[in-house]
Amino acid sequence: MTPYEPENIGLAVSGGGYRATVFHLGVLTYLAEEGLLERIRFISSVSGGSLAIGLVFRANDFAWPNSEEYRHKFIPFARDLLTSTNLQLGIILDTISNFAILPSRAWLVSRRLKKDWGIDIPLQGLPENPRWIINATSAETGRNWRFERKRMGDYVFGYSMEPDYQLSDAIAASAGFPILIGAITLSTGKYRWVRYHQGSRAETEPIEPIFSRLHLWDGGLHDNLGLEPLVNYGNETQDFGYREGINCLFVSNASGKLSVQKCAPGLPTLKRLILIPQYQSQALRSREMIHRLRDHGFNGRYFMLGNHASHILRNAKISQGERNILVRGALSQDDVAKARDYDTNIKRVKPRDFDILLRHGYETAKFTILAYAKDG
Repeated sequence: MTPYEPENIGLAVSGGGYRATVFHLGVLTYLAEEGLLERIRFISSVSGGSLAIGLVFRANDFAWPNSEEYRHKFIPFARDLLTSTNLQLGIILDTISNFAILPSRAWLVSRRLKKDWGIDIPLQGLPENPRWIINATSAETGRNWRFERKRMGDYVFGYSMEPDYQLSDAIAASAGFPILIGAITLSTGKYRWVRYHQGSRAETEPIEPIFSRLHLWDGGLHDNLGLEPLVNYGNETQDFGYREGINCLFVSNASGKLSVQKCAPGLPTLKRLILIPQYQSQALRSREMIHRLRDHGFNGRYFMLGNHASHILRNAKISQGERNILVRGALSQDDVAKARDYDTNIKRVKPRDFDILLRHGYETAKFTILAYAKDG
């Protein structure tokens, strides 16, 4: 198999609670082993993926680490933090003590990210490179709301340029699943808003906000893979392709699957009904992306939670003899199933679970890249 050395990488990391957070960290561990972190130009994250990327920046004083820094410094830091702190319990305790003042738990997520993780900078404190886009969903416009260093907003409502907005609030909005956490409320009067001239990426004109308050929810409600900021899906004048500035796309999908189960009236069923269209939309985006990578020669890789190393190699038509050699020492089928079925939550991660999820992300990236390396 030939080496795979992509340039100008875009990285999309999905939602999925701490399951996704640790899986994505495992994917990044393999990319660091291959010296690829320095080649990442854009990152688009949702929910648990936003927690993962926020943690990476926090551990490196809010600069993007090089591959050596990540390999030798970051993983021990992340393992210690995620196995010793319990965001979910902290939020519950804060809810009890602040219920009348802070009815939305999204603000409590932000508070805990500041207190427990040390994420206490504004968006302006992020580096220019790689460009990190944190995805939420605007209830008012129904569009993908994006937070980043240079701006926040969506194309319907408009944009605030270089906003003085806390990174922890942006991550909390990205993870604000309905019922369990809730929305971040944004008071629009605190910011100046503009709209881009039609067809222009640079020229803007000032506008007055059409709402005084916005309610920003989990980015997964709109696109749980975080693909939209990195992919041009095409229209009558434009073909399907990657956004300007990237020529390779890595998609890390740790969102899991919707199981078959008995339902009865109540909050669990309401949560499930919210998830059904989300999973359907995600499946359509996934199929389209895999089709482009497999059948149309697009440069990139799709890393999917729950696929054992032997499954990945078999799908790539690697011979059984070669598969048997390559998968020696890989996670067992049972451990991969445990990672796949890990609950979507932000509780303290048991050390053993952290190690399985991290290794599963690492092996998924490794074997996917190895299996298809000869295709470039």
